[in-house]
Amino acid sequence: MKQQTYQYPAIHHHFVGHVTHYYPRIHVAIVDLADHVGVGDTVRFEGKRSNIVERLESMQVDYQNVPDAWRGDSVGIKVPEKVHKGDIVYRDEIMDE
Repeated sequence: MKQQTYQYPAIHHHFVGHVTHYYPRIHVAIVDLADHVGVGDTVRFEGKRSNIVERLESMQVDYQNVPDAWRGDSVGIKVPEKVHKGDIVYRDEIMDE
């Protein structure tokens, strides 16, 4: 019997910004962006004490929901766990073969 193998796609972690503040009561991270990010993207928060991967369901700029945000924006993102100031935020991208 021949064993089936599955090749996982290569994932590239693209730097999009860093956490500048975290609000623990509402579980929201404020992120200063260095690149584009949009609702539906998979983002990764990495730091000394954080390693969270989530799909962006919503984000806010100046208390308004937005579908996309760009370099220079500060966005609020709801996160499932605590993140810390200085944590790096990446957007996961599947690389084509």
